[in-house]
This record gives sequence, C-alpha cells and structure tokens, in this order.
Amino acid sequence: MGQIGEFYRSKELRTEPPSASSQRKAQWEHMGSKTKQTADRVGERIADRFRLDALLGEGGMGSVFKAFDTELERPVAIKLIKNTLARDPQFAIRFKREAKVAARFQHPNSIQVFDYSAGGNTDTGELYMVLEFVQGHELQGLIKSKGSIDPARCVKILA
Repeated sequence: MGQIGEFYRSKELRTEPPSASSQRKAQWEHMGSKTKQTADRVGERIADRFRLDALLGEGGMGSVFKAFDTELERPVAIKLIKNTLARDPQFAIRFKREAKVAARFQHPNSIQVFDYSAGGNTDTGELYMVLEFVQGHELQGLIKSKGSIDPARCVKILA
C-alpha cells in the first residue's frame, strides 16, 4: 500500500493512491492483470463476512473492491493483495505493520482501517485490508471533466 498518504480523502471527493512506478506497471502487465483478484471475484465472501460487490480499481499490489460487511451491515472497501506478493513472508510482515500503523492514524481526511488479515485468518491465506468506504469522485476524473481546480478549492479539499 505504500504511504499513509494513500488514505487521504475529503467529504467532497477522494483521491487516488499514487500511481505505481513504470517498473511496477510492467511487472503487473507481465503477471497478467486478469487474475483471481479481478472482477470475477464479485459475489465471493472473504472470511465468511465480507461480500465483494464491485471492483473499484486495480494496481500494482492488488485490487480494491466495494464490499458489504454482513455482520455490521455496512458498506466497506477491501484491498486484496495479489497472491504473488501475499506468498512472500517479508511482504506479509510489512503489510501487517502497515495495517496497524494505518489503523492508529486518525485525521478527518483519512480513511479508517476496520480490519486486516495477514494471511493466517483465511482459508486461502489472502492478505487484505478492510477500509471505510467513501462515496465520491476521483480527483483525476474531476480534473479531466472540469479542468484545473481553483487554488482556494484545493486548500478546502486538502485541509
């Protein structure tokens, strides 16, 4: 997941995580973007609790889904890590550490971390993070549709 900055959001819109380096993009393309962690997973359950409802995006590390927490009856976002990364024990350790740090991070413009699995909690050994789902628009889409953003509005979004 990279940096905590990936979790920034606003009531008005949410921002996309920083794009992967060209090397990571090449690795992603080499491994094939159509893995078990893509749209064909919609409808599956994770840990018998989270129903995957829609694929929101894919990146160098995995996929993000809009999901539904069947126990607490609320929408969530789930970031599923690619199996090729999840099998690396060192990556799993870093992922667990990052999930714990992100869960302690509290800020009005920060998405809340609800839960995570470092591989031992599921039948498949998957790494995933359950995040607050924020309805909104991607910053990139806003800029494409409306052009540049007024500096005062930028300050409001980022404050």
